[in-house]
Amino acid sequence: MTALAPVARPGKVCIVGLNYTDHAREIGAEPPTSPRFSWAAGSSVVGPLDDIVLPPVASEHVDYEGELAVVIGSPVAAADRAQAWRAVAGLTIANDVSARDVQRGNAGHGGVANTSVAKSFDTFTPLGPALLTVEDLDPRIALHITTTIDGELRQSSTTANMLFGIDELVSRISHYATLEPGDVILTGTPAGVGMTSGRFLRAGQLVQVEIENIGRLSNRVVHAQ
Repeated sequence: MTALAPVARPGKVCIVGLNYTDHAREIGAEPPTSPRFSWAAGSSVVGPLDDIVLPPVASEHVDYEGELAVVIGSPVAAADRAQAWRAVAGLTIANDVSARDVQRGNAGHGGVANTSVAKSFDTFTPLGPALLTVEDLDPRIALHITTTIDGELRQSSTTANMLFGIDELVSRISHYATLEPGDVILTGTPAGVGMTSGRFLRAGQLVQVEIENIGRLSNRVVHAQ
């Protein structure tokens, strides 16, 4: 049996940045006063057990980011926070993989910094393994999140530390683009990413992201074939 992502091909993947104060500080950035976000290709999504493939054009600075992901269940545009929460179908886990050299403009894409391109490579958004429905959940629910590389703990936090909660993120983003069923929002990552230590992903490593009450992603890093 193959484990699939809860949403195989989202119409939109929205990437929220710097939504944890400790992550903003570790990269030397000021925490934002309003949500910062960009978009990644829906074709980057793979399942919770699929491989993360190092892209030949940018294989040396590939990084991990364990995150809570929000799956939209009904159309929502220019919504307030209550309307935004009602549009959420459920919560799942994501690894927001990034080619940091592309993100910073140091490799590929004509030498121009581009977060969307850096996060849109095939296999760069492992998603799953389950969808935690939100009927009985509070918008500010706190879930423990960890990321390990070959069993070594790299990230450990709780979604209570997000600067902007789920309902506020959905509301703000919906003022810029209509969110549709199956769209996915990655809500940001806590401290402990690889670029702060220079410990980027290498072929053969196993990346695991776990969030309580949802499950665990387990993705092996491989070279492109």
